[in-house]
Amino acid sequence: MMLYLRRFSRFLLTLPAALRLWIVILSTVVCQTLFILLAPIEQNPSILAIPVVLAAWFYRRPGTLFCLGTLAIASWAYYAIHYRNYPLSREFVMAFVIGTLALLITGLVVSTLRDTFERVEESKRKIAVTLEEQQRLHQARNLFIQHVNHELKTPLTSLSGYLELLLERNTQFDAETRATFLQSALSSCEELELLVSNILESLQTRDEVSAPPTCEVPLLGAVREVIRQADPRWHLEKRTRLEISEDLHALAYPQYLRQLLRNLLSNAVKYAPGEDPILINARRIDCPTSDTPQICVSVKDWGPGIPTDEIHQLFGQFVRLRRDILGHVRGSGLGLAISKQLVEAMGGRIWVESSGVPGEGSCFSFTLPAVHS
Repeated sequence: MMLYLRRFSRFLLTLPAALRLWIVILSTVVCQTLFILLAPIEQNPSILAIPVVLAAWFYRRPGTLFCLGTLAIASWAYYAIHYRNYPLSREFVMAFVIGTLALLITGLVVSTLRDTFERVEESKRKIAVTLEEQQRLHQARNLFIQHVNHELKTPLTSLSGYLELLLERNTQFDAETRATFLQSALSSCEELELLVSNILESLQTRDEVSAPPTCEVPLLGAVREVIRQADPRWHLEKRTRLEISEDLHALAYPQYLRQLLRNLLSNAVKYAPGEDPILINARRIDCPTSDTPQICVSVKDWGPGIPTDEIHQLFGQFVRLRRDILGHVRGSGLGLAISKQLVEAMGGRIWVESSGVPGEGSCFSFTLPAVHS
């Protein structure tokens, strides 16, 4: 019974304001008429509690006082006129006062219940929001741990691989090869340091990484270095097609640029089937919003593509495609978010073009300031 009463009470509060006002007015008129016709006030004024309760529930104390005042004036006026030739008895006056007080107390109790009801509902809403936020933070924490595990493995694997080779077969390599291995291991240490720095910035929930000191970087050399240091299982040296002129030089921070290229190539490898090629293109473009010439670098694959309705959220933190959440492709959804931060820190921008049609793939492009030739 109480459950249905609570549901009915909630339902009344969802009614439009005009309809609630008419309900109070009509109930007041009907109950006042029935009371006058069927029950003298000194016998049973309980029927008048209906409009008082409704007014108290809809409009709290002001509604209670207004409705009760209207009923009292109407009742007093009717009986004063009806019994104008007879003096009102003491019993009538006492019954009128007691009935009015009873209705007043009833209305005040109902208005207090309304306030309590709203506080309870607000507390429930806040608790639900808090629980939802805690669940979201818990999921974000798990995704972040997965991301740290995934992103740190690449430079650590490369570093441990080169050091293991030098430890086990040091005498089999000439001095130049050993120097190359050590340089690659040092580069992996630098990349690891950069990743840790980016992770710390993500923990601090900063929207942008700090602007780094830029220098002139030959794009072709940077791309080749990333391909050379990539995971051998990617077979990038066989799969990539480079369309980059040797005279293209960008103003960039080398470590940021290498990590950016590595992130985009990693995504291309994950989604491009088999031994399908990956095209890396770079060209000089004119930017209408900037006087500085720009270089546009694109990484194109021929994988399943990206659904058009999910492209707009692709560069957000912890964002993954719906198909990947239940699929076999692993990831945490931070790689592209970090890539966006790196590009913008170097004065460029990043975007993706995809039709979402399987086999047509995706093309991730970013711009960087070009060196004046």
